[in-house]
Amino acid sequence: MAVNTQRRDSHRDEKYKMTKRVCVVGAGVAGLTSIKNSLEEGFDVVCYEKDTDIGGLWNYHTTVKEGDTSLYNSCSINTSKEISCYSDFPIPKEFPNFMDHKHFKKYLKLYADHFDLLSCIRFQTLVEKIEKSDDNRWKVRTQNSKSGKNSTELFDFVMVCNGHLHEPNKPTFPGLNRFKGKVMHTRDYKTFHGYEDKRILVIGIGNSGADVACELSRHAEHVYVSTRRGSYIQQRAGEYGVPFDHIALNRYSQSLPWDIMRPIHYNKINYKYKHSNYGLAPNFRFDGGVVTVSDDLPNRILYGTISIKSNVEKFTENGVIFDDGSMVENIDVVVLATGFTYSFPFLDNSIIEVDNHFSYLYELVFPVDMEPSTLAVVGLVQPFGSLAPILEMQARWASMVFSGKCSLPSPTERRRVVEERRQFLKKKYVDSPRYSLQVYFIAYLDTISSKIGCKPNLLKYFFTDPKLWYKLYFGPATPPQWRLNGPGKWDGARKAIENVQENTYYPMKTRQSGAGELEGLYDGWIKWLKRFIIFILVLFLLRFVFSNGYSALEGSQLVVLCTGMNMTKKKVCVIGAGVAGLAGIKNSLDEGMEPVCFEKDDEVGGLWNYKDESKEGDPSIYNSCSINTSKEMTCYSDFPIPKEFPNFMAHRHFKRYLQLYAEHFKLRNYIRFRHMIMSVEQADDFEESGRRVVTYKNLATNTTNKDIFDCVMVCNGHLHEPFIPTFKGIANFTGRVLHTHDYKDFRGFEGKRVLVIGIGNSASDVASELSRHAEHVYMSTRTGTYVIQRTTDQGVPFDHKAMTRYGLTVPFWLMKPFAFKRLNSRFDHTKYSLAPNGKFGLSVVTISDDLPTRILYGTITVKPNVKEFAAKSVTFEDGTTADNLDAIILATGFKFSFPFLKDSIVRIESHFPYLHELVFPVDLSRPTLAIIGLVQPFGALPPILEMQTRWAARVFSGNCQLPPASVMKLMATKKHEFMKNHFPESPKYCLQIHAVTYVDKIAGLIGCKPNLTKYFFTAPMFWSKLFFGPAAPPQWRLDGPGKWDGARQAIEQVDEKTWYPLQTRRAGEGTTRGLYDGWIWLISRSVLFSSAIYGLYCLKTQKDINIDSIRSLPTQAISLLTKWSL
Repeated sequence: MAVNTQRRDSHRDEKYKMTKRVCVVGAGVAGLTSIKNSLEEGFDVVCYEKDTDIGGLWNYHTTVKEGDTSLYNSCSINTSKEISCYSDFPIPKEFPNFMDHKHFKKYLKLYADHFDLLSCIRFQTLVEKIEKSDDNRWKVRTQNSKSGKNSTELFDFVMVCNGHLHEPNKPTFPGLNRFKGKVMHTRDYKTFHGYEDKRILVIGIGNSGADVACELSRHAEHVYVSTRRGSYIQQRAGEYGVPFDHIALNRYSQSLPWDIMRPIHYNKINYKYKHSNYGLAPNFRFDGGVVTVSDDLPNRILYGTISIKSNVEKFTENGVIFDDGSMVENIDVVVLATGFTYSFPFLDNSIIEVDNHFSYLYELVFPVDMEPSTLAVVGLVQPFGSLAPILEMQARWASMVFSGKCSLPSPTERRRVVEERRQFLKKKYVDSPRYSLQVYFIAYLDTISSKIGCKPNLLKYFFTDPKLWYKLYFGPATPPQWRLNGPGKWDGARKAIENVQENTYYPMKTRQSGAGELEGLYDGWIKWLKRFIIFILVLFLLRFVFSNGYSALEGSQLVVLCTGMNMTKKKVCVIGAGVAGLAGIKNSLDEGMEPVCFEKDDEVGGLWNYKDESKEGDPSIYNSCSINTSKEMTCYSDFPIPKEFPNFMAHRHFKRYLQLYAEHFKLRNYIRFRHMIMSVEQADDFEESGRRVVTYKNLATNTTNKDIFDCVMVCNGHLHEPFIPTFKGIANFTGRVLHTHDYKDFRGFEGKRVLVIGIGNSASDVASELSRHAEHVYMSTRTGTYVIQRTTDQGVPFDHKAMTRYGLTVPFWLMKPFAFKRLNSRFDHTKYSLAPNGKFGLSVVTISDDLPTRILYGTITVKPNVKEFAAKSVTFEDGTTADNLDAIILATGFKFSFPFLKDSIVRIESHFPYLHELVFPVDLSRPTLAIIGLVQPFGALPPILEMQTRWAARVFSGNCQLPPASVMKLMATKKHEFMKNHFPESPKYCLQIHAVTYVDKIAGLIGCKPNLTKYFFTAPMFWSKLFFGPAAPPQWRLDGPGKWDGARQAIEQVDEKTWYPLQTRRAGEGTTRGLYDGWIWLISRSVLFSSAIYGLYCLKTQKDINIDSIRSLPTQAISLLTKWSL
C-alpha cells in the first residue's frame, strides 16, 4: 500500500532534545491521528488511554462501564470506507465498503502500526485532572487502573480526544418513574438476546435508534419508535448501488445553491420511500437537516414489525400515552435512543464555556478566550459525512497551531465567529446537543485546510490536470484530496483518488457476472425500425387468420364451453387444507358439490402452519419467513386481507388470514384434521363414472379407511420433497449439511462460516439472516440473478407497479432496455457479482430487500458454481476456494411428487409435468382429478390457486368442459418445448408463469375475466384503476360466475388499505412549505433584470416606450409567481 513515508526515525534519535510536550487524552480515532500529527510537528507525545487497547468507541466490549463509550455488536460505520479513511492511509481495498466495528478497529490497528504510534500510548491510564500549573503549562494527573498508582506530569499542550459519546442524555418523561418495565439507554444495549418476544418502545429516531429498533424488530413481538420530529431516511447505497456518500459528498453538488436545489433534494430523498406515507416525515419545512442513515427501517415498517409513533406524553405502569392521544399497553422495555451530552470531567468548567448544549470553541476546536491557545478539543463534531477525516484535519491544525506554523485570530474575533455560528444553528436546527455540533463535511474540511494551507487548488488543476480536476469536482470528496498540496503533502494522494472506484467494487467482484447481458438488448428496436412495413403487413395477415381461420388448437383453448348444467351433487376429495385446499373446499361448495378435505396436520395453513421442527415429507418454512408479494395482491378474490395487517406479512399474520377465511366461509366443517392420504386409485367403474377410491389414515386412532369420491383436488403443494443435487466430494465434507427445508433460524450458526448453495428467494433470505450472526456467508450460484426489492418508487409495494394490465400491453422486446436499466437502477448487478451471464431476460429474478446491502457490508460473498468439496473447504468453478467451512445449506429448491398417485396419472419429463394449463393431467380419460398449486409465478400465488380451484370445481360440476385429450397433449408438448428453450432446466423454471396473464387465461375459460371494454365506456375512472392500477384479485369477481358485490369497492380501496397500517403518526405536515422559494426568487430577479435590460434597450434605440408598462411588468410577474407558490 502506498502511504506517507515521512517517518520519525529522527524523532527517536533526537527525542532528548525536545522541549515541547503534548498530552493526548484518548487513543481512539481522534487520539491516534493527534499522536501522529503531533509527532510530525516534532513534539514529544504521551497519550493516555484508560482501556487496554486502541480504538476508543470502536474497541467493542460485551459489557458497559460507567463513563466509557460503548457500541452495540451489530454496529457498522455509516459512511463508506473511501470517505472514512485518514487522508494519507487509505483503507485496504479488500475491506468491505461499510465496515462493522471489527473491521474498522482492524484498520485503526494497521494505522497505529504503520506510523509506530503504540510506543506513545500508556494503556489502562485514566486522566483524572488537567489544570494549569504555576508556569502556565498543563498539569495532568492520572491513575493507572492496573496498579492503582497516581502520577502527575507537565505538558506544554493538551489535545482532548475522549469523544462525546460517553455520557447518555436521559430526558425526563412524566410517569417514567412508575413504569414497571425495564428502562435503558442505547449506550447499554449490546445485542437482541434477552429481548425476544418482548414489546419494546424505542424513543428517538437517530442512527442508533433506527439500528437498535430494526435489530430488535427481528426478534421482539413488536417494536414502537417514538419521535418528536420525525426524520428522513438515507440508505447506505444510492443509485446503482453506489455508496450514497460518493454521490452526496462531492464539490459539484455542494456548490449548488440550497434554495434552488431544495425541491430536487426533497424529491430525491422521497424517491425510494415517501416518508409521509411511512409516518416518518418531519412536520416542518424541508431543510435536509434531519436525516437518519438506515437500510432497514422503512422495510421493517412495511413488514409491520415496527410502528412509528409521535412524541411521548406520559408513561403508565405498563404502557405509554403519546401526544396524539394514542396509547400502547403491555410495554416490556423502553430504550432511550436520545443521544449524548458532552462534558469534560477532568477540566475546570471555566476552560471550555458551554451554554445550553453549545460549546464556545473556535471552529469547534479551540476555547475562544484562551490565550495562548495551548489546548484543543478534537472530535466534538457531528458531521454530514464521515468523522475520521474531520478529526484528522482538526488534529493537523491543532498541532500546527501548537508548533507556531499557524496562528489564530484574537479572542474577540474568535468569539464573534462562534456567536455567528450559534445564531445560524438556532435559525436552521432545533435545540439539541446533536445539532449544536453539526457541520458540513466538505465545507468544514475546506475551512480548516485553508487555515493550514492544504486545501486542494481546483483552479490550478482545471488548467494543468483536467482529468484530476474532474474527479475532484464531480467525484466523491475523498480525504486524500487534502493531501495533494501544502503542509503534509502525500505523494500517493493522486493515485488514491484515482483508485476510488476500483477499491469500492473490489471486495464485491467475487464472481464473473454480467457477461453478455447487453447482447441483443436492442434487437427488438432494431428489427422494428428495419422492418416496420413488414410488421404492419404481418399484423394485417394475423388479424385475417385469427378472425377467419383460427387453428383448432388455439380455438379449443380460448372458447369457453359452459354447459350451464347442474349435475347431481358430487362428492369431492380435497387433499390438504393449505392455501389451495381452503379455496378448493370453498369453490366446491359454491358449485353445489360436497367436499371432504383431508389434512394430516391439526390446523389449517399447510406450508404456513409453522413448526419449530421440520418433518420429512411435510412442507416447512423458517421462522423469519414473510410473503414476497403485498397483501392487496395476495388475498383471495372475495375476501380481502384486513387493512390492519402489514403489507408484507410474516407467516404468523398470513396463517391468521387463512384462519379468518376458513371461519368466514365455515370451511372447518368440511375438514378432517390428522388424516393422511395413503392412495388415490381408480374405482372399478372409473371409465363410466370417473370416480376414485381414496384410502386415508386417521393419525389420531392409527386406523385406515377407504371412501369413494366423484372428483379429487390434489392441494398438497410441491414444497415438501427437497431437491438435493450431487456435488463431487460432498461426502468428504466434515461439517453440517442441510437443506433450507430443515432450516429454522440462525441459532447454531453463530460465529460459523457458512456456504449457501442457490440464490433464489429462500437462499437470499437464509443467507441474509445468517450474515448478521455468522462469521461469514458465501453464496454459490450457477446462474446469478436479478434482485427485486419489495418496494419500488416512493415505497410503493413493487407488485402494485409490476402487476398491471397496462404493463402487459407493452411488448417485452420494446421494454427490454428500460427494464434492464430499471433493474440496475438500485444496484448494478454486475458490480455486485449478481448478474446472470448471457442475454438479459427476466427469467431469473429473486425477491430480497437485504441481499445487495449485505454484500455491500462484506458479510456475504457471492461465488460461482461449486466444483468440488473437501473435508473443510470448497473449490468453485473459477478456481477460488473457501476454507474452514462449518456448514453447507442447500437452497436448491424442491421436486414435486405425488406418492399417493400412480406414476401414470401425472406424466413428468425433465421436471416438466404434462398438465393442461398446469391443472389437469393430459393422459386421463375422465377429467375428475385436478392438481392445484403446481406453479411458480411472477406474482402472488393465492389468487392463482383460487382460480385453479374455481376452474376445477366448474369442470367437476359440468359447468365447464375441457378440450379433447389430443389437443391438451399437443398444447402441453408445445409448452414443454417453449420452457426448454427459454428457461434453465430446473423444477422451479418448468412451472414458471406470469400471474396476471395466467389468471386471465383461466378466468377466460370460466367466464369471469373482467370486461375492460364495458368499463371503459360505462365507468372510465374505474377502468383507469383496472388498467393502470395493480391487478388486485377482486378484478376477477366483477363479472361472470362467482361475481362478488364487494369487488369494486375492494379495488377502489387498494391504496387506502396499503397505507393504513403505516399511518401511525401524523407526518409530512408543512414539509413542502417554501419548497420553491428559491426558484421564485430566481425567476422574480430574472424578470426584474429582463425589464431593466428592455428599458435600457428602448432608451438606447430612442424608441417610444410606455414607462408605466415597464414599471408594472415586474410587479405583475412577481404577483403571479407569489399566487402560484401559494
